[in-house]
Amino acid sequence: MSLTDPAGYAGLEDGVDRHRDRIFAGVVLTTLRGVGAELAAPTWSRPGVSSPTTPTSKGW
Repeated sequence: MSLTDPAGYAGLEDGVDRHRDRIFAGVVLTTLRGVGAELAAPTWSRPGVSSPTTPTSKGW
């Protein structure tokens, strides 16, 4: 028993909406939130004090 027609189609059609616009909007908002948090973080400018985001050498 064949489940397809002679052309190979099953006869089913569907309109799949993958919501790409919402996924893209979520990516953009997440990126902007991260950039905003990075810009809002205080910067360190005292000599001899390393920034928390700058890796320091432990020598191990």
